[in-house]
Amino acid sequence: MDYRTYTAEDFALDEKFQKWVLDPSAEVTVFWEQWLKENPQQHQQINNAIELVRVAGLSSDSKLNEAYLSVWKKIHDHTLQTKEVSQNTRFRYMKVAAAFIGLVVSSFLVWNQFKTESVIEYRTTFGEIKEFVLEDGSKVTLNSNSLLKFTGGWKDQVSREVFLEGEAFFEIVKTKDQKRFGVNTEDQVHIQVMGTEFNVNTRRQKVEVYLQSGKVKVNSLAGEVTLKPGDFIVCQKDDKSLEVKQNGLTENKDVLDWKSNNYIFNDTPLSEIVSTLEDDYGFIVIIQDKELSQKKITAKISRKDSSVLLRVLSETLDIKIEQDGNHLTFTD
Repeated sequence: MDYRTYTAEDFALDEKFQKWVLDPSAEVTVFWEQWLKENPQQHQQINNAIELVRVAGLSSDSKLNEAYLSVWKKIHDHTLQTKEVSQNTRFRYMKVAAAFIGLVVSSFLVWNQFKTESVIEYRTTFGEIKEFVLEDGSKVTLNSNSLLKFTGGWKDQVSREVFLEGEAFFEIVKTKDQKRFGVNTEDQVHIQVMGTEFNVNTRRQKVEVYLQSGKVKVNSLAGEVTLKPGDFIVCQKDDKSLEVKQNGLTENKDVLDWKSNNYIFNDTPLSEIVSTLEDDYGFIVIIQDKELSQKKITAKISRKDSSVLLRVLSETLDIKIEQDGNHLTFTD
């Protein structure tokens, strides 16, 4: 095998290379490090290949990857057809799809199994929270303005893969045949699940994952992290950095407040509340005085009626809120 002629796509499809990226042994690591020393001209191809493997959210089990990539490509193609995305995002999807096209073609029989399956979508509107039960018995609670999509027929698939836009809390059941469960985002973050309860938020130029119980492995362009209960990880979209907050269940539990259909503010600045109003209700908010954004509030407020929330904010923070349709203006 002459790796000197390999492109990034060739490396990404190579089982020995995948093992080095995903589950390296001492022997495999020594091999690739020595090979790179002898072939420095291939450094760029190697770096690109590492990114491709991580973007696709592959597991360390090469036998599972083939069918998984077929499903992964099908749903991403559907996403690109139904949603307008930025050029950078589109480029990344095309890049990964192209990287694995050879694998998809070689697994035509597996691909043919899914090509007639429709993509199932669960949605919530602004101000709406809904719970859905998936075909394997797993439960998903979708926060407002969120979308979950996946292909059906998990019984005949080697893995259960879903794609999330927005925020959701997952309660995943284990299957008798130990099918893995994966949550994917359009920001190239893949959460591999091992029977667990966890929260994923893809808003505001970052992906946040909070683990309530069980175990999850988070793959992103910045690397791979395994979380334990109580851990909270933030994957920034701009610089692809990872930050893990290991504060435990008590300190990080606030990320689940939305499930109670209440807002629980604890010395929360108005700037953060504005982001919540925009994400959950679709408001367009203007704060006339920047100093207002630093005002803080501690309160428990129902999410069911945005007018109640606005009235409490106005009275508690002593500010004026003018509403014109979905436009809000905050003044002193």
